[in-house]
Amino acid sequence: MSAALALLLAALLGPAPGYVLPADRVVKQLKEKRAKQVPLRVEAELSGVTLAWPTEVVFELHPEYGFRISDDQGGRWLIRRGVVVAGTGEPPPVWIPELEVLSVRALDDLHAWFRRAQVDLARNDLVRCGDLDCFVLGGSNGRSQVWIDKDAFDVQRWTSGSGRTVGFLSYTNWDGLRFPGIIELRDRKGVFATLVIHAVRAAKRLKPADFSPQWVESAPASPEN
Repeated sequence: MSAALALLLAALLGPAPGYVLPADRVVKQLKEKRAKQVPLRVEAELSGVTLAWPTEVVFELHPEYGFRISDDQGGRWLIRRGVVVAGTGEPPPVWIPELEVLSVRALDDLHAWFRRAQVDLARNDLVRCGDLDCFVLGGSNGRSQVWIDKDAFDVQRWTSGSGRTVGFLSYTNWDGLRFPGIIELRDRKGVFATLVIHAVRAAKRLKPADFSPQWVESAPASPEN
């Protein structure tokens, strides 16, 4: 077989099992998958190590404007590019997961997120993650890692340099919208918060004004129902 034919077959058949894509290629694949990413409203039930935490939580994610959080105790927070823009409490509660990694879609925004998360894109490993094979951007022994399913390109896990891990589990198609069914937050002692997702739907009417500090300041005095 000629070298040219071998290259053609490799291009047609895709990566062989065990082949590790360069990290930049993985990020580009992530960008392609999210080309039609729409804003989302996600409703979840929270449980964890602190009984005083709220029970019902709503996340609203926008690929460009960031994400906002409201809970059944009247709490509201607005996060954009990893920064808490406004919130009803300081610091924000530890049960808020990093969700922008699931929603940003533009290539520049994805690269910016990986830089903020201090993920070394010069490193990428291919390892088993449960029943899946995952690319580990940042390296499987790196301080900050993002685990991505090599077939579906779903983000399965993010581990920060501080030892905090967010697991995105049980991906489900919610009326055509793919999103985890469970989100787990861990520290070095184990799982400290679990969010069980019970509704995901498109939120196409969200606009820039909905992600302003004024939204936080208008938080109701009584718990939301």
